[in-house]
Amino acid sequence: MNRYRDNSENGRDDFRRLMILFVVLSLLIVGCSDDPDPTGNFATNNGNDGGDVGYDAPPEDVEVEPDAIIPQDTGIPQDTGADAEVDVAEQPPVVEGCPTAIDLGILEAGTASVPIDFDELSNDAATGCDGAVDGNEAIFAFELADDGIVQAAAEEPLAFGLRTEDCYNDDGELECQSGDFEATLFQGRQFFLVVERLAETSSAMFELAVEFDGFAPCDADDFETQCIDEKIIETCTTSFISPDVSRQFLTECVEECVDGSCRGDTCDNPITVTSSESFEGMTLGFSDQIDSTPVESCQVDDSQDYVTMPGFEAIVELADLSMGDEVEIDIEHSHGDLAQILIKEECSSEGECLDAQVGSGTMIFHAPSDGDFYLIIDSRADFEAHIEVNIEVK
Repeated sequence: MNRYRDNSENGRDDFRRLMILFVVLSLLIVGCSDDPDPTGNFATNNGNDGGDVGYDAPPEDVEVEPDAIIPQDTGIPQDTGADAEVDVAEQPPVVEGCPTAIDLGILEAGTASVPIDFDELSNDAATGCDGAVDGNEAIFAFELADDGIVQAAAEEPLAFGLRTEDCYNDDGELECQSGDFEATLFQGRQFFLVVERLAETSSAMFELAVEFDGFAPCDADDFETQCIDEKIIETCTTSFISPDVSRQFLTECVEECVDGSCRGDTCDNPITVTSSESFEGMTLGFSDQIDSTPVESCQVDDSQDYVTMPGFEAIVELADLSMGDEVEIDIEHSHGDLAQILIKEECSSEGECLDAQVGSGTMIFHAPSDGDFYLIIDSRADFEAHIEVNIEVK
């Protein structure tokens, strides 16, 4: 009996010790749940007792704005309060000096068609062109792959203002043309073509054709000039925009183009005048066939022994004159006093001059005999010029 009682008391002692150990372990587990682990991270409570879910809870002494908390990827779509997907259109490149310009990039040989809807535009960059209607201009930015000619035209006439650097500054307008546009331009600059309607323009929507013809380098000695049509010639020569390198040009003859040569280019193909004649144009289609430098009678500048005449001269035949006929010749030459106006009986560099004049103005020539005589419109400048000529045989 004493043995039984002793065993019961031992069992109760074991049970009390077991319960104490259980309580101690439970307290240890609860107490450790909010303590940082050795790595410095906070333990995560994933229970249903209101604990934090999906991110590590910060310590109590750190204030965090609710919007600053970035949820972890739980695999559940997040509700952002907006549409799930938003397409953002790619923004066009901004052109320096003109953020509202339509950038055509670098123009190369060929024609591009560009749509215009003036009602959709809100630019304020009015041109100074005659007849232009202010408001809603279209602005096109471009550069050039080479030196060349830029042309622009639409179904109806428009106003075109050409600018550089700042498309809104009409003080720097290089060209202002009404109708169609054409200009010879140099590469290496940013150009802006401002387009607006004219008073007679009826539509607001157009297809603008922009064409570029570059001047490719060429060998003048091996190049064969040819007539493209009755007025246009393809030639290879130096020019004002390319004084040191011969380039291939398409240019309009002053008169017609015949057998690969502009009328007036050579003594065999002169512009022939029998009574009265008027013509004008650029001399780029002519070549330097005559140089009257060594002929003393052709020198009208007393300041030097002789004057070189490397210009692109026009050769005019005054045909079938009778002795005493009076010929009134009025010439406007863009080279000013560099222009040399000569009259010869023989169409050659060595032929004596019967009359000579410097610069633009009016010449009165009296035929010394019956026959043909030659008017040579030359220049001391070795680049093209614009000439306007009126001849009247009395």
